[in-house]
Amino acid sequence: MIGHDTTIRDWLEIKQRARSHDLQPNIKTPPMPPELKRRRDDSEERRMFRQLAGDEPIQQAA
Repeated sequence: MIGHDTTIRDWLEIKQRARSHDLQPNIKTPPMPPELKRRRDDSEERRMFRQLAGDEPIQQAA
């Protein structure tokens, strides 16, 4: 059985993480360089064409 102190400690840890998210909710990653974005889009398009041609099995998005 979980002791009362452990439950309180876990609750405080979760509460602290939630509070830090409230204080800094909009942390964003730097924008993707245009060349990398173009290569990613081209790769996605080629993958879709392979799936339509039957060369690659269609994968469902998670």
